[in-house]
Amino acid sequence: MSTTPNMPRNPLSRRAARFEESVIRGMTRLCAQHGGINLSQGFPGFDPPPEVVDAARDALRGSHHQYSITWGGGGGG
Repeated sequence: MSTTPNMPRNPLSRRAARFEESVIRGMTRLCAQHGGINLSQGFPGFDPPPEVVDAARDALRGSHHQYSITWGGGGGG
């Protein structure tokens, strides 16, 4: 593989290199390593019930289809 002048050999920036493994990915890795049952992410082997598909379709057509604010909210104390 040839390198271009002024191009870093490691494509990750210093900032990106500090990212840690996500909890879900870590649990999936450990589960596979130890032959466990992975409850951290699902891969169902069946289709969802039609009413669930309809509810998801209706929700996506609505205006509330974004992640909520993660740092909390509200005006309480």
